[in-house]
Amino acid sequence: MKPDFSTLRMTLVLVPHDMRCGYFRLSMLARDWLSIDVSLGRDVVVFISRSGGIAKLLWADDKGSNLLTRKLRSGCFQRLAALKNAAPGQRLTKAELMAYLDGERIQRTRTSPFQG
Repeated sequence: MKPDFSTLRMTLVLVPHDMRCGYFRLSMLARDWLSIDVSLGRDVVVFISRSGGIAKLLWADDKGSNLLTRKLRSGCFQRLAALKNAAPGQRLTKAELMAYLDGERIQRTRTSPFQG
């Protein structure tokens, strides 16, 4: 199975949360915090651990509900600290998310030398 997120809206949750939760609890958090009903099949919600080494993706398709847990090896990922400290409204593209899940570094270009 290779997930296709091309038609789905992505929401990235950078708030540190207990990553031991399963699909049911995380989907409840998405509904309560973000007003996103994952079971409708229109959204992918991505929870990122505090260290950036674990990502859990929740989505639904015509076959059912899905939870993908990805634990990356140390040194194979860049923490998403730049996005955590960025101005609200920063978006992570689908290509950047897939690169992150594949263990690639996510590089952002600065537009000003004064950005954090």
